[in-house]
Amino acid sequence: MKKIEAIIQPSDVEGVKEELARIEVRRMIVTEVNGFVPSGGRREVYRGLRYEASFVIEAKVEIVVTNGMVEDAVRVMGEKVKTNESGQSDVRVFPLDETARLTLGTKSAAM
Repeated sequence: MKKIEAIIQPSDVEGVKEELARIEVRRMIVTEVNGFVPSGGRREVYRGLRYEASFVIEAKVEIVVTNGMVEDAVRVMGEKVKTNESGQSDVRVFPLDETARLTLGTKSAAM
């Protein structure tokens, strides 16, 4: 099994969710995260003062899939968030050695 983490724009979450459901991914976790942008970020005005926000709000999507589903999951996520801007999305795939169901108190080796 593999754990896939994707850092995407919050506006892309709904589309990614629909595409993952289409390939039968049953569960995903979405977390709001702040990404550091050293090359500038965006300009904000707060109480009349201008400042540069070097952290941008992003969404982190986490899923766990079987080894056979990794290519499909990465492909549909990539198609849904395709952008021409550098640093706008990122996908990482990690090996998963073991899973545990806390409510049942069981552990199993990942497939």
